[in-house]
Amino acid sequence: MKKIQDSLQIFKKKIKPMEHKKWFNGMLKNKFYYHYLIKRNLSTVGLLSYKPFKDYYLLSIIIKEKYKKNNYAYRAIKNSLNFEYLIGKKIIAEVKKNNFASIKLFKKLNFSLNKKSKLFMKVI
Repeated sequence: MKKIQDSLQIFKKKIKPMEHKKWFNGMLKNKFYYHYLIKRNLSTVGLLSYKPFKDYYLLSIIIKEKYKKNNYAYRAIKNSLNFEYLIGKKIIAEVKKNNFASIKLFKKLNFSLNKKSKLFMKVI
């Protein structure tokens, strides 16, 4: 299997709820994104998305509050890293610096912090 280099950028800016809603709605309407519903039985647990750029894919994941801390994000991302279109590509996920749950998640997925670029990186 080819290696995939993954990155996680930590943001310092606080995101307002309306900014997030605008970004989220735009993301859903973008035909170039790859969207995957995360399901538990018939219930939607969250959404995993990849937005392609020239040299990388931007990863976004949202889990409904009542389903957090149940490993849904971990399993969804781990499984998605095997998708054929991601093989050999860099993956970047943007996370607020105080979002400790997300930072822990990406570390659990074996991402490591590159001090110079402030990105978490992983080569599979």
